[in-house]
Amino acid sequence: MALLVLAWGCSASERDDPPRAETQGSTDAGVPSAATATTTGANDVTPKTTVVACRIDNGLPVAEVEVTNTTGLAAAFSVEVQFESESTVLGTGTEFTAELKAGQRQKIRMGNMQGDAEAVDSCNVLAVTVLD
Repeated sequence: MALLVLAWGCSASERDDPPRAETQGSTDAGVPSAATATTTGANDVTPKTTVVACRIDNGLPVAEVEVTNTTGLAAAFSVEVQFESESTVLGTGTEFTAELKAGQRQKIRMGNMQGDAEAVDSCNVLAVTVLD
């Protein structure tokens, strides 16, 4: 439980109401990797995830991921991202969304604190978990 509170305290996130049709498409942030994910949890439906930013911030890799709840039910999600530079895995980061209603979306920001990095080439969504 303390880890969950710490993770929420360190994140920067923004949530908005269900997107209109013109905002449903993926955002091109110049990120070279595709956002693919696996899901576990109560529902075997993967919400839509889009990596909208992948960069170095204060010497640490940081990703911003937009999560859209496409499950049809209100749910919260855990998203795990892997950071890479020149085919070298720099580490992973995990962040949580608030409970999202069907069609609602939220941007979450996560990083990796395992060491300094000079560059990050890609941020790949490894897993999305529906939280019960």
